[in-house]
Amino acid sequence: MSHIREFILKEYKKPDLNFRDLDYNFIIGYEQYLKNIRGCNKNTAIKYIGNFKKIVLRALAKGIISKDPFTYYKPRKEKLNKRPLTNSELQNLEQTVFPTKRLEEVRDIFIFQCYTGLAYIDVFKLKNCDIHVELDNTLWIRINRHKTNSILNIPLLPRAIEIINKYKTSIDFQRSVLPVKSNQKMNVALKEIGSICGINNELNTHMARRTFASTITLANGVPIHIVKELLGHYSVKQTEEYAITEEKSIGIEMKKLENVISVSKSKNKKKNKQTKWIKKIDKIERKLSKLTISDKDVALYEQILKLLRSLLVL
Repeated sequence: MSHIREFILKEYKKPDLNFRDLDYNFIIGYEQYLKNIRGCNKNTAIKYIGNFKKIVLRALAKGIISKDPFTYYKPRKEKLNKRPLTNSELQNLEQTVFPTKRLEEVRDIFIFQCYTGLAYIDVFKLKNCDIHVELDNTLWIRINRHKTNSILNIPLLPRAIEIINKYKTSIDFQRSVLPVKSNQKMNVALKEIGSICGINNELNTHMARRTFASTITLANGVPIHIVKELLGHYSVKQTEEYAITEEKSIGIEMKKLENVISVSKSKNKKKNKQTKWIKKIDKIERKLSKLTISDKDVALYEQILKLLRSLLVL
């Protein structure tokens, strides 16, 4: 609420404002203040205003105010291009040898996220008891997602298992599966890692989750409703925001489309050719019917025409 207080003090020259004085102009003025004075981008400004709106709606529900000042305020967030790592970038990251153990550990944790889709906080809290061995000897992570409390059931891919086994003896495995540092330290180290690997986009812990959604699962044919469950999303719409497909995948899908069109054209061409020959055969039959020939010859011609028709069907 500090931004609201500062805005009221600057714009209205007093420390506070009555709820009943809130109107559409106040909201627009607050948005401009957040963007122009506080330096917030559009999406961050909308987030702050959204938090303030919750308080105003409670006042409305309690009868403190009679009109909703947000009735005509309909902001739209800008869609940001938060792209995942491409397959080649991910391979490069996995194969790079780092100069310090600190960077190597952070890289491994990030890669683990890329192959499980876990958010930073869920990896941080991950314990040995969260990993279950199934009857078919496959390993699954079974936890409640920290952010939403939704149930996560994630089968572990071989690369994720490799990373777990790498740190099994070097840390207290009962308390923590991986040596996860604070989110701030992780992101600082990831900037260094990105620079070493020549990755142009800024690496952060959340990019790993997007990489799992797009590069690891969707790009390899996993249906989006399955990815939704693996990420712990409540709706497919949420998952669609993660579904940024790299150019290679687009190229593959376009090639499939090209083949479908080509097959369709080929079928049409064949069909047209068949129609043309059927017309010719019909014409021959009409001519034969007008000729005076023996029954034996008629039977022979009919067999020939029947054979031609059967060949056209093939």
